Amino acid sequence: MPNDHFADATDLGEDAAITSGERTLRLQAVAGIVYHIALDFDQTTPDEFQFTLQAAPAAPVNDAFARRIDLGAVASAEAVGSTAGATRQFGEPSHARDQAQTGSIWWSWTAPQDMPVEIDAGSSEFNSNVAVYTGSKLLSLDEIASNEARGAAFFLASAGQT
Repeated sequence: MPNDHFADATDLGEDAAITSGERTLRLQAVAGIVYHIALDFDQTTPDEFQFTLQAAPAAPVNDAFARRIDLGAVASAEAVGSTAGATRQFGEPSHARDQAQTGSIWWSWTAPQDMPVEIDAGSSEFNSNVAVYTGSKLLSLDEIASNEARGAAFFLASAGQT
């Protein structure tokens, strides 16, 4: 879990979010279940607090590697969408070596020919990382390119490679 105050909580999914300051806990709430919420704090520096409980946005359809959107075997493609509700999966690599990631969305693409490729997410209004992998299983992906900062990722694609 991404924060220390909720480190002992059980992550049940992605349908509700509880936010306290910069810390967020997401869980999949089940209708009719009573949930008990505890807020832990540092005894040496007690302070006022406020937390918000709200329905979290639904995850994008391509939130999980197994549900990635196939762009096909074309020389050019464009993708638009939203990262609202995106999550990280167990074993997901740190894209572009960014350890602070909170969520990702996935596509697959098959090179129609050997060709140089540029993937640019620089027009995004947030700091987006782009990473390109080969492989068919999340736990054994091989990174072949990343932008490591806002901007484009470049690589040489091989025909038929996904």
